[in-house]
Amino acid sequence: RYYLAGGICAAVSHAITTPVDVIKTKKQVDDSMQDMGIIQSGFKIVKEDGGITALLAGLGPTTVGYLFEGAVKFGIYEVSKPMVRSFLLWAATISNIAWFQSKPLRFIISGTLAGTAASVMLCPMEALRIRL
Repeated sequence: RYYLAGGICAAVSHAITTPVDVIKTKKQVDDSMQDMGIIQSGFKIVKEDGGITALLAGLGPTTVGYLFEGAVKFGIYEVSKPMVRSFLLWAATISNIAWFQSKPLRFIISGTLAGTAASVMLCPMEALRIRL
């Protein structure tokens, strides 16, 4: 259930912001847009690149990429917490370092594992999105 919930939330939240991301990306590569605001840039893209649908360029790869990214991130985070807890309890017993039993350390390690795995999953889709 963590995988599904995380995937759906990430896909929807990033799909909603696709037009802003398209404008940002175009502003980065088009020198004529450097001095324009976001709204002016948006109007220019709509006018010159084929209508309002131009603001949805890359929507497919963005949605699919973040569906997988969110599923992996939230899923691995929740699944890894008990395993990390067991490992840290073992490490605390072996080393006599009580700090290994702290919740923040467990959350940091689980979050790092989840974020790293999710980034590896997302990278190819981001490259595809930017090329569109």
